[in-house]
Amino acid sequence: YPFNQIQIEDQDICEFPCADTSDFVYWDQSCLSECEHPLDSEEYKDRNLCKFGCEEETDFLYWDQSCETECADAWIKDTILDRNLCQTSCGLTNYTYWDGSCQNNCLVPLEIGSYKGVATCEFPCPEESDHILLNSSCSDSCPFPYDTETKRGKNFCV
Repeated sequence: YPFNQIQIEDQDICEFPCADTSDFVYWDQSCLSECEHPLDSEEYKDRNLCKFGCEEETDFLYWDQSCETECADAWIKDTILDRNLCQTSCGLTNYTYWDGSCQNNCLVPLEIGSYKGVATCEFPCPEESDHILLNSSCSDSCPFPYDTETKRGKNFCV
């Protein structure tokens, strides 16, 4: 990889596998015109390579080019040429919520975070049964005069 070894008149010759020399050669010797993020493009001997950034072929490659053995909850498992990717459906301009949904904002009392290079909107209370108030404090129940409203499986005092 990335060249194919062929023999012509008893001489070993290395040949670039892509007909179009501007194409990217992938780990499986296939040729594509692009090498999209989070894959890693590299130039080698004036030819374009597209690399899967994980040492283990079974790992999941994330947007920030880190590798994990599992794809996080609320993320989307995808593959490219038999390699695993773990992606958000929200893109880079929206916030990914704990349930996988996407919004273009993250309003108080929720907290802005980041996971693997992607903006997240986090529910700051530690327990599933906790309720969050507008001042971002957590409680076992909503104090009077507030009522519980469940959004995306979490309890808010409104």
